[in-house]
Amino acid sequence: MKKLLFTSLVAMFATSAFAVQRGDFAIGGNLLFGAGNNFSHAGVGAKVSYNITDPIRAVAEFDFFLRSSNSQWTDISLYGHYLFFVSDRVILFPAVGVGLLRQNTRFGSTNFVNNSFAFSLGGGIEYVLNNNFSLIGEYRLKLFDGFNRSNIVVGVAYRF
Repeated sequence: MKKLLFTSLVAMFATSAFAVQRGDFAIGGNLLFGAGNNFSHAGVGAKVSYNITDPIRAVAEFDFFLRSSNSQWTDISLYGHYLFFVSDRVILFPAVGVGLLRQNTRFGSTNFVNNSFAFSLGGGIEYVLNNNFSLIGEYRLKLFDGFNRSNIVVGVAYRF
């Protein structure tokens, strides 16, 4: 019985570690919804990630929010994820990040641009479909210039 339990645990952790490992490089795309400061926007994003160690991942991301209510947002951010392997296919992660938010607001023929340094807190879940593809869902709270903005993100990643 002990051998069966030990073998099962080793197989579970080996499979989990196989899903995302140190040195993995991935690219992906996102669909986003952001709300806050009397503005809500849908958007698209692209990201690149690298697993520094098995549980630590660095992510660079560019998000473009479509124009709405005379305002359009662009977000360039760097995130750190700490991965918790719940099963061989499910990974939970808290996320912390820094970035630059650019808000472009149009009033009539006048265009106002505001660049802000942002700090991000959030978390997410990753579902590993196979050795290369994963589905990702995240929530992020962006804090900048005394304001905050909530982003809900759904994406896909391709791992090399």
